[in-house]
Amino acid sequence: MGIFSPGVPGGDYFSRALSAIVLSLLAVCAVFVALSFVQGPKLQSAIVDTERVVTAPDQQLRLFANQAVSDVDPAQVEISPAVPFSVAVENDIIQIQFTGLLAFDTDYTVTVSGVTSRYQHRESEFRHAFTTAAGVFTYLDRADPAQLGERDRILSIGVSGDERQTIFEAERIQDFVMFPGAVAVVTLGEDGAGSLSVVSLADGATQSLGVPRNVTFDTLGSAPDSGILAFTVTSLDRDSPEYTGTLFTVDLEGAPDAAPVPGLDGAPLDVLDWNFVSAAGAAVARTVDDTILQLDLADGAPATPLGSYTDLITVAPDGGEIVVADVYGAIALSLSTGEERRLPTPPIDGIPTFGGDIELLGNAQGRLQQLAILDEATGRFVSFVVFTDGDIVRILYESPDGQGSIESFAVSPNGQYVAVTVTPNVSTSVPDGYAVDPRSTSISSIVVEIATGAVVRSVDGFGVEW
Repeated sequence: MGIFSPGVPGGDYFSRALSAIVLSLLAVCAVFVALSFVQGPKLQSAIVDTERVVTAPDQQLRLFANQAVSDVDPAQVEISPAVPFSVAVENDIIQIQFTGLLAFDTDYTVTVSGVTSRYQHRESEFRHAFTTAAGVFTYLDRADPAQLGERDRILSIGVSGDERQTIFEAERIQDFVMFPGAVAVVTLGEDGAGSLSVVSLADGATQSLGVPRNVTFDTLGSAPDSGILAFTVTSLDRDSPEYTGTLFTVDLEGAPDAAPVPGLDGAPLDVLDWNFVSAAGAAVARTVDDTILQLDLADGAPATPLGSYTDLITVAPDGGEIVVADVYGAIALSLSTGEERRLPTPPIDGIPTFGGDIELLGNAQGRLQQLAILDEATGRFVSFVVFTDGDIVRILYESPDGQGSIESFAVSPNGQYVAVTVTPNVSTSVPDGYAVDPRSTSISSIVVEIATGAVVRSVDGFGVEW
């Protein structure tokens, strides 16, 4: 028989004590539950991806309440600095979706006023602050051929700060594209033939890919969300080439062998230009007969023709529009509706210009464009990168002393910065001697803040990727 057994007075005492304790705890819990509802909802936690909000649209801040809350009107939400957003409620979660991209390295505060429970009207205020990721870009710095023993380097550096990181180095790097945790690199042989490898950023392990041999690589692109690497190749044998700008893909999450992309007739697709539209694998390409095709390089869906144009220039950051051209100039083409809008080449201070590359900033924020003006006194073209919204033209960068050449420019995904790649002085420039994609040994990239025109960074190299 136990110490406290039925029928023994000590057992009754223990049972009564235990019941009293349980009832007391239940009462305390009930009080706290009641107080939580009387006092209104409380913010328990919040989640936001501070890396994705500066590189991909439609990211969410999720605010978790301690109870189910009523619907929230956009007028109840204040974001500082202000950005466009939408808001929705799902039980105890307030979902604030940023319809655009946020600025790098910026402190944001989100305040939701008048938050109420579904059960009674007790108002609370939710407030959450976060700091977005810093602006970082990668670029290729080729070794000076006069300096024996040096190797080409792919480097990473922030818009601010002095720390730079060597991602990969080798001899004769032609091109590269970045993936999460890896970099795909094209290196050149002595005969100019390219080879393609994927290098792990974690341990430096290198994997060669099964790609056509005795070819040059013309254009590389990455769809990081799907792990798709795409590129075009052209045979070194120009007399009887097997490949002439033929588009291939490799699924880096699957077999390491490249496969040609089929065209409308099912044969391997030869293209003049191409570009990814989304990080998931949607793409567009211009064929040799000037047909623009819409492709999905991730799932291999059949190509869809979008029309005939003389050029494929660029893709808007949100993937909603592409910039094409006909004999009359540049056109923004909506991929969802097929609607066209003209992008006329703007003058600078009333002086007619010659138009070049264009980058849309998205969300009707205007565009960046490379322009050139003929200097009649010297007979040289002076080149510019300008911001324009159709009404104003603001110069962001001008070729140095009218003697340089703007080679290209790359806008950060959030439209905050532009990296302008230049050869500072064309007359004194020395080529690096590469058989494919040669560059000047003095080539450099200058990072400019678009809103202010301030130069915030300059590096020796080209091929900037944000």
